[in-house]
Amino acid sequence: MRVTHHIQKQVHHKLRLQHHTHTGRLLHHRHTSYRGLAIVLVLAGMCMGGLAIMQRAAADELLGVAATVRAPVPILPATITIPEDGTRIVSNNTTVAGSCPIITPQVIVEVDVDGQTAGTATCDANNDFAMPLNLPAGTHELTTRTFTITDDTGPASDPVHFTVAGTRTAATNADDQLASVVPYLSLSPSRTVTWNGTVPVSPGTHILIVNWGDTHQDTYNLAAGSQQISHQYSQTRGYNAVFIYQDSSGNYHQQQYAVAAYTTATGQDVATLASADTATPSKTTLLGIYGLYITMLALFGIVRLHATPFAFTELTLHHHAQA
Repeated sequence: MRVTHHIQKQVHHKLRLQHHTHTGRLLHHRHTSYRGLAIVLVLAGMCMGGLAIMQRAAADELLGVAATVRAPVPILPATITIPEDGTRIVSNNTTVAGSCPIITPQVIVEVDVDGQTAGTATCDANNDFAMPLNLPAGTHELTTRTFTITDDTGPASDPVHFTVAGTRTAATNADDQLASVVPYLSLSPSRTVTWNGTVPVSPGTHILIVNWGDTHQDTYNLAAGSQQISHQYSQTRGYNAVFIYQDSSGNYHQQQYAVAAYTTATGQDVATLASADTATPSKTTLLGIYGLYITMLALFGIVRLHATPFAFTELTLHHHAQA
């Protein structure tokens, strides 16, 4: 009897048969262990997680959307308080000043003299602006326009008329005005600003003096034609850069350009979808694919190792009692 029981235990062990803990009845092969089922569920979850990571990484790589959020456009113009309408100024050098429309982010104010852009100015902490001017003798008309940091323009101000009684005219000859590609300068993330403009053709020796608005001043000996000069600031904020174009006789013309430290806007909304054909898979995408591959291999291996417990085979054991 003891030999038969020993043989029975060996048969059960060989065939991987098990008895119920409480009833002692023989369990069929289709009775799966909870441990094996838990392993399969965990691996299935890892597989789904790998698919999710790969899908998200692929979406980040293959679908890139960039947008310029439009800054609010003011409904009120910047107003000129200095000089007042109808006044008479003795000096050729004056300052145009006024108040900016209250809006966030602040606008950039462009000052036009007799229909031509004379320069731009940033709005200060008190929401005011100021810009130096040197004008020839005669009657002039001043107006302002506002620019948002995304290059949208606000309404123009009412014109202000005033008379300059000075005598200097050579310094503000129309041929001596600098021509800038853009009305204001944009400060890049590296705190570098670049002015692109044209130096006028004038007789004699001319120099360009630039006061960058941060206590730095540079002098350039520039030939006539298109020019490009750059400056790097130590802080990221708005500045007023004054350009003085001066001849050998001391006559000069100055223009101020606002430096917008918070924009790299092009003035256009951008919505770009990157093509899947040209997108390069990132490390995250490759890691997701690799993890999915390993997970599937592991799942396949576990299923193969536990193939017997999942199968169902009818088995009948006959016990013969000894006489």
